[in-house]
Amino acid sequence: MVHETPKQAKELLELVKEADNPRDWPIRTHYPGYESTFLMLHPFLRIKKKHLNDINFETGNWPTKNEIVQFCEPVTWNQILVESGIEEVKSLDRALAFYHCATQNTDPIASKKLKELLERPDIIPPQVDNFPEILEDRFLNELAKVGIFEVYVFSDIDEKSKPTNIPNLLKEQLPYHVRVESKSGNFLMIQDFDQRFSYLNGAKELVSKLVINLNLEGFYCDETTLEAWSFEPAKHLKHEWPKAE
Repeated sequence: MVHETPKQAKELLELVKEADNPRDWPIRTHYPGYESTFLMLHPFLRIKKKHLNDINFETGNWPTKNEIVQFCEPVTWNQILVESGIEEVKSLDRALAFYHCATQNTDPIASKKLKELLERPDIIPPQVDNFPEILEDRFLNELAKVGIFEVYVFSDIDEKSKPTNIPNLLKEQLPYHVRVESKSGNFLMIQDFDQRFSYLNGAKELVSKLVINLNLEGFYCDETTLEAWSFEPAKHLKHEWPKAE
């Protein structure tokens, strides 16, 4: 599902106008040279009814890619809006960032509704710091279908080394904060630290094929879209994180 490109709050654009940190620049400025950029929202997960006791999501003891694919199904943010009663995607993203302690700026009503939803044993929030495992093999196979067989795989702190190929990647699991770049340089997927989404950069036709064929949820970035695209300073005020129990 493709959402409308969110408009950035004027106050926020003013705050980042002179930013020194590239991650505060518009996304397409930070990652230049591509015709199109799609911000892919990482799906929530729903553990299948018969498998609630077969899989356990714990920090430091995360399920494998194969377990997640076998025992879970993806849930769109749009469906979560319906199930939680949160009004809009921006507020849901702020609530998720607050939940993961990535920001203290949130809509407290949305945060409360998200917390209540995540108390359900079958709902798992979107993967942060990693490309969603439930989409990984489908994504890699789709790259091969559109003609991308050899790629560089690296992270935000690694240099590109020798290229690998899709069959080899399918045997492994993509690393944290991953970058997957085609050997020709015409495509780049990026997953950044502390984010609940990834960026697909490339030619319009190529990116559009991936979005449609994988039925991805998200939106196309324009020249003003920021990493903090959901933040509205007048609405998402600073709140204290809940104390650990």
